[in-house]
Formats: sequence, C-alpha cells, structure tokens
Amino acid sequence: MPDTMGRQGITIMERLLNVLVVLSSLVATVQIGNADDGSNKFTMVQISAETLQDKIRGGLLAQILGNLNGLPHEFKYIDEPGKVENYVPALPEGARTDDDTDLEWVIVSEIARSGQVQLTPARVIELWKKHINRGIWCANRYARDLMELGFDPPLTGMWWLNPWSEFNIAGQFGCESFGLMAPAMPQSAARIGLHYTHVTIDGEPAQATQLFTSMIATAFVTSDLGQILDAGVASVDPQSQIAKIVGEVRRLHAEHSEDWRPARKAIKEHWQVHDGSFRDQNGYELNTAATIAALLYGEGDLVRTMQLAFNFGWDCDNNAATSATILGVIKGRKWMDAQGWDIKDVYRNTTRDDMPADETISGFEDKLIDCARLCILQNGGTEFSQDGQTFYRIRAHPPANVEGLTSAMAEREVLHEQFAQRLPSDLLKSGPAAARAAYLAICLGEANSLEMSDQLAWKNALSELKGFPAVVRNLFAAPLPAATRIQQNAKEVGLEAPAVPKIDEQSWWQIAGNPDLGELTSDEQEPVDFGIWQAADGTWQLWSCIRNTKEAGVTRLFHRWEGQNFTDRNWKSMGIAMRGNPQYGEKRGGLQAPFVLRKDGKYLMFYGDWVNICLAESDDGKTFHRMSLGGKGPQLFGEGEGKNARDAMLLNIDEMWHCYYSAMPNEKGAMFVRQSRDLRDWTDSPPIKILSGGSPGPMWYHAECPHVVQYGGYFYLFRTSNYKGNPITTVYRSADPTDFGIEDDSKIVASLPVAAPEIVFRDGKYWIAALTPQLDGIQVTRLRFVPELQP
Repeated sequence: MPDTMGRQGITIMERLLNVLVVLSSLVATVQIGNADDGSNKFTMVQISAETLQDKIRGGLLAQILGNLNGLPHEFKYIDEPGKVENYVPALPEGARTDDDTDLEWVIVSEIARSGQVQLTPARVIELWKKHINRGIWCANRYARDLMELGFDPPLTGMWWLNPWSEFNIAGQFGCESFGLMAPAMPQSAARIGLHYTHVTIDGEPAQATQLFTSMIATAFVTSDLGQILDAGVASVDPQSQIAKIVGEVRRLHAEHSEDWRPARKAIKEHWQVHDGSFRDQNGYELNTAATIAALLYGEGDLVRTMQLAFNFGWDCDNNAATSATILGVIKGRKWMDAQGWDIKDVYRNTTRDDMPADETISGFEDKLIDCARLCILQNGGTEFSQDGQTFYRIRAHPPANVEGLTSAMAEREVLHEQFAQRLPSDLLKSGPAAARAAYLAICLGEANSLEMSDQLAWKNALSELKGFPAVVRNLFAAPLPAATRIQQNAKEVGLEAPAVPKIDEQSWWQIAGNPDLGELTSDEQEPVDFGIWQAADGTWQLWSCIRNTKEAGVTRLFHRWEGQNFTDRNWKSMGIAMRGNPQYGEKRGGLQAPFVLRKDGKYLMFYGDWVNICLAESDDGKTFHRMSLGGKGPQLFGEGEGKNARDAMLLNIDEMWHCYYSAMPNEKGAMFVRQSRDLRDWTDSPPIKILSGGSPGPMWYHAECPHVVQYGGYFYLFRTSNYKGNPITTVYRSADPTDFGIEDDSKIVASLPVAAPEIVFRDGKYWIAALTPQLDGIQVTRLRFVPELQP
C-alpha cells in the first residue's frame, strides 16, 4: 500500500520499524532483543510509571470527553456534515455512564479486582447478566438476550446467531480501554480487545477492534500519526474492508488536504449506500472512515480532532471518543489539566446495575492503570525502581494481524459440527435448552427438517422459544439484509414477531354517556366496568356498571345501551338492565363488570356480585336471567368474603376456557385465572395467581379489569391501575397465559392512557373501548398490534 501521509520514499514497513525505534521523548531507553522462541523481534521499551499513568489517564479522559460531548450530535449529521464551531471540551457536572465507556468499565473493574486479564466466558456472562441489562442497543442488546438462551461468547457475537454483528460498530466503541491497558503492545491489545468485543461482534467489526486497539497501544511510543496509522493497518487482515477504508481515507486526505468537506462527501457517497437503513448511521464503514478522517485532518490537535469527528457525523460520539483516546495518550492528562477545561471528577453510574454509584473519572483511570501493570508483567515485562522512581520495561511486539477474516460458511460449519447432532434431543427439553435448540435450528436452516421429523418436539421447542420474547423481537427487528436469512427461516416454521398494542388516540368516538337512572340518579354516579357484544338481531349491546348511584347497598347496578352499528356514536340508552338481588345470594348494589360471550346459541354473561363470579343466560343477547347452578344461585366461584372476585373475562385457549378475574386478598391487588371445559363447572380448577404488584402498585385498586388477547402466538394482558383523570392501563405480554409476573415488570410491553378497556375484534380489525378520562361515558377507537422494535 503506498504511503499517503506525504513523506515520499518511506515505505510502511520502514515506518513500522520506526515505531519500534523512534520513541517519544517520554520513553527513557530502548533495547532490542529476541523473543523467547527466537522467531520474533521485540523491543524492550522503558517508561516511567509516572509517564505511563499520565498517558493512560489522558487517554481515558479524552475518550469520555469525545463520547459525552459528542452525544448531542449523535446521528444528527447524516446526509450533510455538522457545523460545530468553537468547541471547548467540558464536563462541568462530571461524566456519566454510557455504552461507549461503561461496558469497558464493568470489565476493567473485574480485571483489576481479579488480576485476570482475559476473563473466562462464564465470568463474562456473569458480569453481563449482573451489570449490563439496559442502556444497550443493536449488537449488544442482541448478544445480551442470547445469553438468556444459554449462549456464551463468542457465540453471542457470531453473525449466524447475531445479525447485527457483521457491521455494527460495537467492535470500535467497546475496545478503547483494552488498547490503554496494553501500552506499546499492539498484538496484546488486539487479542484482549477481541476477547471482549467478540461478545457482540464478528467479521469486519473484529478487524476494527484490532485497528483501533493497536493504534492506541502504539500511541504510547510515538506521536507520529502516520506511524500510528501504519501500525493500525498492519494489525488488520490485508483483504479486509477495514484495510481498504483506511487506505481510501488516507488517499482522500492527500487529495483534499486543505478542506475536509470534499473528503466527507466522498465518504458518504462511497459507504452510505444501504438505502437509509441503520447501517447508514452506525455501520463500521462510515464510522471507521470518519474516525480516521478526523485524526488526519485534526493533525494532532485534540480539540480540533473531536470537533471534526462531531462534524463528520453519523455515530459521531463514538468516533470522537476513539480518535480522542489516541490523542489523549499522546498528550497526557497533565497537559489536558493545564488547558483549564471545566471537568468535574465524577463518573456517575446511570446504567450499570449493581456497579458503584459513586465512581470517579480518576477511579476509573486507577483501575485501568492496575490493568496495564498486569498486562505488562504478564507479557514478560518488568517493574523496577531507579533513583526513587518506578519504571516499567515493556516487551513490545510489532503490530500484526492476530485474527484474520473467516468466511460465513466456515463459521456455519463450526456451529453445525458443535450443535447439529444435539438438536433433536434438545428440542424435547424444557426452558432455555429447548429454546436454544429451536433458535439454532432456525439460524442454521435446520428447522424445517426437524419439524417434519418430529412435529411435537418442534412445537414444544418453538413454544419455549416464544417464552423469550426479547430474543424473538430482536430476530424480527434486526436490519435487512443481514437478518433476511434468519427471518425467512423463522416465518417458515410459524414464528412471528412479538407485537405491542398501539391505540389511535386521535380518533376516539363516544358511544355512551352518563345515563339518567330516574330516581336512582346521583350527582356522583360514574359509568365504570362494562361489556360489549353483538346481539342475535345484529344490534350492538353495551352494559356498564354504574357506581355511586342511589341504589341501596354498595350503590352499583347495570345500565344498557344499544347501537345499530358498531361505529355509531351515542348509542341509545335502554335503561337499567339488572340490579343486585339478595334473593339470588347477591349483595344489594353489588353488581360488577359484565362480560358476555356466545356459545351453542346461548349468550352467557359472567359478572361479579361483590363476592363471587356469577353467571346469567340469554337467548337473544338482550334479556338475561340468572342461572341456577347446582340448585342454588348464579354463583360460580369466589375467593371468599371480603376478597371481592370481580372483573371476569373469558378466553378459549386450546379448547379450555380460561376465566381471568381480579380479587383482593389482604386488600392487595391480584389477578387470577381458573379453567373449565364447559363454562359452568369451575370447582375443580384451583385459582392460579397470574399477576400482582410490580410498578403499577400493590393495592387492590392497582389490579383491575384484566382483559387478555391472544395475538401472534403471545398473550397480552391489559391491567388497569388508575381510573379518573389520569387513566393508566399496563399491558403485559407472555407466551404462557397463566403467568404475567408476580412482583415482576419483565413482561410489561406498553402503557396506555385508558381505563377498563374491552378489546373487540370485528371485520378483521381490533378496536378498544374504554372509559372516558373523567368517567362520564364510554368511547371507542382503533387498536393495532405493531411489531416491537429493538429498544
């Protein structure tokens, strides 16, 4: 590759040798010797501990500045460059965690604590599961969720299993600390970096890891950007796109050395070619090019380099962080402190679970310094004292490519050899093992044959996989064309994308108001829980519980409206439909929440009587009479006096009726389900608690009006926790219709500004009816289930 840095007649190989013998003024002595095996040359680089620490501190602070000062510009400049001017680095409130630095913080902290530079995959998984659960996206999010299926690194970052991994820039923004902890040891830096970035990436992004870790490691021994870039190029596979990108950007810089804008335009035209997909924002091509360009045009000026990185755009905080790390090593922390920038020594933890809340920038730096000492000594270096100062002799190898590119088919063969024979038996297992087998079969294109050979086993495994909706969501939310193969395979065997409910908040129409109850009318009365169904004559029926009336007892009764068409406004008020009657064992004024379904030509109404769930029947869907069950009243079941079983809603699942309802044991809110085949006999079905507590609240009024919809292989439970003024319904999604979370928010997928919703499926569309915000009527709008995007 020709030299494009303007120094004629000097080859890259010669300049690589210069990296080993031309040291910055901060390096004390150099000695040349042979490696232990006699096959490789290395230098012994002597550097004072004070200088080494200053460079590490400078590199980390610069990385944090580039990251956090760049965030306001992230993804702002895509088609056109930015116009940032007069930038002054600052962190007046201190730093905070962000995925450009805090993934490394977790690992660096553990390396410093354990004294083990390359942690085992099992330990890496433990750290991710304990600390890295939020504030992650794309390849990192995908890898984290694959861990729940039992995949370990590097499987979590392999392209066949993680479609983001072939182009995502996690290989760049997750690597800088590993360059800082391997000063003057570019091969070690690359190996350490790959060990940790392979958790999430593969292919070309792994070449980016080697490029940037090697450049950072080399910056400890030279300030010559040409030599640093040459070291980076020597560290990547010469056939890689990364190598070509660096060469092309150096050529552009040589051609347009006085103005960065033509180079930026050429970079956009060359690599922003993915039809506006997210790869045109955070792909390795654009961002590697922008990082190298910022370094070249910045000409060693740290502030100008970061400003240029912002203006080049795309995922610019990442690019500013990486380029700044290199220059921060060259400049050192003392130089940065002397600039008078407003920087508070705080590294506030806002994202990493169970990590210290009171970390500081200097504390993070201290851990990196401890890690660097480990790397130096474990790599054959020494630590010694001279004239009252501590020095290190670092065994510095030249940069080299430690991991070349591997073909996609070769990677598939590795996976096939490791897992194929186990798949049929694993499909029969439960939990993560079966889910993992189904996922592997889909990824490797084995799903169709496995389904044909054992349909029951496949059905079992696919059901288990649906129990990990985050994995399925990621699969269908991953970008094309990288995910085309895996998405097509999934659809062919019946796997669908998890969805989230969305309501059309601009298209509500009111179908009922606050009715005239004659002598039972009260100024405080409010329509609350209700049911909607179509009667035998085609008219639409709405029955609502009206509370706070002048009815005796607990003030509630049922009122009825009728609409000729579902989409009509202001349905006709038909008067009081039913009142609580103690002759039937009901509490006076205690009627609650009617729900009606049609079966075998009969309309069945399930309702509450303040203690029990009861049953009434109708031929026409308008006039109901209470059932006499077992020669007694209409009561089907209850949870006991004072526990108020109410809000019944029924769903037929695999020929088994499920009755969902609310109750209030110990005045705490909870939802239950019972099962029956004939809708009348529920006595042999013990109640299963399906939901309680969590963020909506613990009290009885925080768990109202359960409504369950089956859609796309999942069950969606709507739970109302607040009625008037600020209505709130939380939506849970589960592959298991009997488990939506006990004191657990993990299945929450949406929060809707409605109360007491009823979902109606009509003409191939979903509609949602709900109370008006001030509880003075009932309204309807469209409900859609839309594919969930990766958070």
